Amino acid sequence: MRRARVLAFAAIFFCIASTTGLSASQGQETTFQQRVEAQRAIDRIYYAHQEGSTEPFEKAVPGSVSEKKVRTYRKQSVALDTY
Repeated sequence: MRRARVLAFAAIFFCIASTTGLSASQGQETTFQQRVEAQRAIDRIYYAHQEGSTEPFEKAVPGSVSEKKVRTYRKQSVALDTY
């Protein structure tokens, strides 16, 4: 049940992101920083729904974690486009 709520929030975020200019559908590529900001928003939602999370999000989840995820996702996207 809780996982479904997290996935629903993520879906809502992507819908909002696509209408506010965070997507590449407007003829421009999404920058690395925009992708990191979007990933931080997703990570924030996941963290907010974790049981027992007592530290503030910024302290518990460093920005480097989100940046690493974005780099990994970009590498995977390139690999998928290649094959």
